[in-house]
Amino acid sequence: ALNDKTKVPIAEYIRQGIDLILEKHKAELPGEQLGLYDRTEGK
Repeated sequence: ALNDKTKVPIAEYIRQGIDLILEKHKAELPGEQLGLYDRTEGK
């Protein structure tokens, strides 16, 4: 398996894959459009 050859945990490949998908589709995600990432400023 790839992780045996590279010594990189499978979880790291999954995390990087999720990051790629989120980056590619970030304009379609409702969180930013609703301002959910700015909620900590008001606290």
